Amino acid sequence: MRAHKDEEDIKRDAENMVEVQDLWFSYDKKKWVLKGVDMKLKRGDKTALVGSTGAGKTTLLLHLNGLLTPDKGKINISGTFLSYNKKALTEVRKRVGIVFQNPNDQIVAPIVFQDVALGPVNLGLTEGEVKERVKRALNEINIEDLRDRKAHELSEGEKKKVAIAGVLAMEPNILVLDEPTSGLDPESSEDLLNTIDSLCEQNDNMSVLAATHDVELAYEWADRVMVMREGEIVKSGEPYAVLGDEAVIKSSRLAMPRVLKIYKGIEMMASENPGMPPKSVEELLKVMRDNLWR
Repeated sequence: MRAHKDEEDIKRDAENMVEVQDLWFSYDKKKWVLKGVDMKLKRGDKTALVGSTGAGKTTLLLHLNGLLTPDKGKINISGTFLSYNKKALTEVRKRVGIVFQNPNDQIVAPIVFQDVALGPVNLGLTEGEVKERVKRALNEINIEDLRDRKAHELSEGEKKKVAIAGVLAMEPNILVLDEPTSGLDPESSEDLLNTIDSLCEQNDNMSVLAATHDVELAYEWADRVMVMREGEIVKSGEPYAVLGDEAVIKSSRLAMPRVLKIYKGIEMMASENPGMPPKSVEELLKVMRDNLWR
């Protein structure tokens, strides 16, 4: 065994906020839900975990802060392997904040301020420290006006933001979201994603992992995409390389993003390579103008 880490190890620890190694898990000890998952989340990246219903996305997320215990495998969080004693779990839940798909599963207090304060209170912070953390979290999500509102009166989009604020009040550096735009209309979805982007801009050390079956969201929003199928991560990399892989998309019961479908058609028709693939409709229209209507 080496007594000291070499330069490669140190560089890896600095870059990777999360490293999952050969993770296996079963709920009933009969059928594997996770099958040897290997995954890395880099510092500052926005990563989308894409897969159809039943692929194992939520189960994987619940392992990242010890809500589930693997049958086999290891999880390294910010350079420390996850342990499952009370002290270690308390510490990792400060670092890794999970926002559930349904905010009603996460919001338990009647008033927004009280709900966002729950995490800091459980950390044993003073009243002044709790108030400061709640204020900061509400400001970061831009929902200061909801501070004294009754939680059950909020819209679905507002509830999702409150749930995120409650996680941010714990001051994590890894934010994990399960189907963040599920149940939201397009305007609320865009507003929520803009809020998450703003958080990342404020803290370039924060890593965000969002599990979703929405390939359009994953392609346009993420820096990196991982496709999960039947408990395994079958491909990961740049959004275009992953979501533009027809074989992977088809075998994973997903659809290629519409922008990419059209772009691939343009590539075939254009006399020269249009360049980097577009990530939005606006960029796609520019490619079409430049290559088809000159």
